[in-house]
Amino acid sequence: MKTLLIAILTLASTTLFAQNTVTWKGGTPGKENKWNESKNWSDNQVPDENTNVIIKAMNTGHFAQPVVDEAVEVASIELQAGAKLTVTASGSVMIDGSDIYTIGIVSYGGTLVNKGLINLINIDNFSTVDFQEIHSGNGTVLLDNQSINAKYYAKK
Repeated sequence: MKTLLIAILTLASTTLFAQNTVTWKGGTPGKENKWNESKNWSDNQVPDENTNVIIKAMNTGHFAQPVVDEAVEVASIELQAGAKLTVTASGSVMIDGSDIYTIGIVSYGGTLVNKGLINLINIDNFSTVDFQEIHSGNGTVLLDNQSINAKYYAKK
């Protein structure tokens, strides 16, 4: 009985804290660019703090790219070639590696337009890059809750 209980608890904790990966597909009629529209994601669920997000330039025959206009929290964001993530003045993105391993925000030719807030906390393996390379906009970028003048993104 004790062994069964340990096995159930182990399975439950693994399931609760498991990270998953979703890909932006966008294009939901009337909500083509809406981050918080579940139909815009490959698993039909809005990403949460345990989700690794992949944003492609085009996935389903259109060019709809995600726009964040409220507070969101994810495990990581990967911007692929030609992809663009926009954070509006009312939007914020938090990536918190306090409880999980996270690469933060990594770009493979994508761009990040930030007019709101990007908050990176306890990011694993980050490095500073030229501000113009990935990040544009007049938004705030925080690293461990400290304002920075350069952007950070994770390297694999």
